[in-house]
Amino acid sequence: MLIPSPVPVELLYALAAVQRAAMATTTVLKSLDAYRVASSSSSSTNKQGVLGQYKHASNGNGNGTSFAKAEDDSPVTVADFAAQALLISALRAAFPDDDFLGEEDVGELKGEDESKKAMREKVWRVVERAKLEDAKLEEMLGRPQSESETLEAIALGAKRDEPLKKGKRCWVMDPVDGTSAFMQGGQYAVVLALLENGKEVLGVCACPNMRFSEVVGKTGKTEKRREVKENDTISNHLKKMAMKKKEGTTEKIEEPEGVLVAAVKNHGATVRPLGRGPLKDAMRLDRSNLPPPKIDPRLNDKLKPKAVLPGLTFVDSENSPKTRADMVRWVAGSSYDKAVQLYSSHVRYVAMALGDRSYVQVRWPQNNKPWAIWDHVGTPLIYAESGRGTVTDMKGNALDYRQGWKMVSNWGVITADAEIHGRVADVVKKKLAELKRSA
Repeated sequence: MLIPSPVPVELLYALAAVQRAAMATTTVLKSLDAYRVASSSSSSTNKQGVLGQYKHASNGNGNGTSFAKAEDDSPVTVADFAAQALLISALRAAFPDDDFLGEEDVGELKGEDESKKAMREKVWRVVERAKLEDAKLEEMLGRPQSESETLEAIALGAKRDEPLKKGKRCWVMDPVDGTSAFMQGGQYAVVLALLENGKEVLGVCACPNMRFSEVVGKTGKTEKRREVKENDTISNHLKKMAMKKKEGTTEKIEEPEGVLVAAVKNHGATVRPLGRGPLKDAMRLDRSNLPPPKIDPRLNDKLKPKAVLPGLTFVDSENSPKTRADMVRWVAGSSYDKAVQLYSSHVRYVAMALGDRSYVQVRWPQNNKPWAIWDHVGTPLIYAESGRGTVTDMKGNALDYRQGWKMVSNWGVITADAEIHGRVADVVKKKLAELKRSA
């Protein structure tokens, strides 16, 4: 059972583990950014540069747009494996009786050919370097002591098609969510959730590239926050500063802090700066006292969609290969023109939690292929616990995590304030019925 709040020991370990795993991803990301800054000079002809320890010379063109996650030497794959190894090793040492489920398959690292050996070495190098600057916090966490232990930790999170074991807790993780955005300096997330009997009881999400000072601010007040934007990132900020330094400016480069959000079931949600040492002080995320969202209460067949849901802020991804933006645009109507566009699944949930009560998310699937559990766990709890948030699938069912890594019991997602969730769902159901009649 989860130790009761206000400070369950599981939450402390989860926060520290996610913070350290996020450090591993930024190690890789900074190597990419440094390479891009260096290669922007006409005198820079070395295609490897500082990126060489993560990227094979034959992969990509150095601008971050042509790397495929499936490529063995892709930098994002190194970050994925390293983060998963660090997360599982930390939690396994503290909670040896728990199960683990992660996105990455250690089989991609096994083999005796040179490319596999090189990949294993790169992953281990990142794992070895990822250490919290707080000695006591680092000592508290378990960690791999060798390349073989790194592989062992990754393997513990292997995909399983069978349902989750009854009576056992399971830690589910997405070590790098938003891989395409990661490669291009956009928003991405490191996510960890704890399930008990298939239900979320704890969620932690790090957004290493999200600028805390911009989206949360010193006071944490919602009216002072800025909208989460795909390219308003720490990575892009540092690249601009580095370019200025190359041009001769003496301006000091200070690295902004990322964002770390968390929630425990029935105990609310928090947000704090993402650091590298001791955990920073947290602020309570509570949207329940904000003004309720206002939409047109008239829902009838004569009204066009743009008249039904005005004034709402939709969160979506036009570039997602898993969802239909055209259907979301139909639901949103004219509200979609000002939609918050974010690629990472979990960053979208976080944007919902950091926003006001007008924020709405409709995930309309491209097909009937089940979605993966690690794309929709942990952050839905954070949103719900941030105040009056409701999360269901498009048929009104709660998200079901009991069936293993495939969410076979759910289709699509609707995320909205409790005040308007039912109305948004009604619009979606009307469209589904219309599509069914015309099929």
